[in-house]
Amino acid sequence: MVATCRTGELQGALDVWSGLSGCTGKIDDDGNYAVLKMPSGEAKVLIRAVDHPPRVHCDIETDDQKAEATRLEGVGARQIGAVKSWIVMETPTGHRFCLVEPQRDDIDRDAREFDRLPANPEMRRPIDRAGRGIEPAQPSSRANQSGTRSASSGIPLDHPVAG
Repeated sequence: MVATCRTGELQGALDVWSGLSGCTGKIDDDGNYAVLKMPSGEAKVLIRAVDHPPRVHCDIETDDQKAEATRLEGVGARQIGAVKSWIVMETPTGHRFCLVEPQRDDIDRDAREFDRLPANPEMRRPIDRAGRGIEPAQPSSRANQSGTRSASSGIPLDHPVAG
């Protein structure tokens, strides 16, 4: 989860998010990011200084950003653009999220694996690491052409998102 803050100084935001989560955090040397030290297995929480209105959004870690963007376009998301090393995506309802490179050591253990999806929307079914089918959120008529692994480093929130 990324909380963006319109500020030139993150310490106040870090103090609040630390108090909210009960976890300590550290601001990077550039003063643009702070990372909370969350317990193992919990969502990674970043605080980022920006020059736009504050928002909360999810970063989705993936081992193949381009293939994951294509797969998600197949279920209705759209690409907004590339920023630095991530791809900004948007749901049909306007919620933005970012596809980022793996950030956590446990992605190999905890990520969902998505195989090539059949062209028939009724037969589409991503698989988990044990090979069990997972119901897709919404069928689409476009097929994914490559397999990807991805993991959410946040939780879905009903807020607009910025990259």
